Amino acid sequence: MKIALKSKLKRKTDDTEQLRSEP
Repeated sequence: MKIALKSKLKRKTDDTEQLRSEP
């Protein structure tokens, strides 16, 4: 359960970084 939450958080961070990378 904790791992899944961590994975979800990491995925959210990756998505945010991708959005910030694009203009």
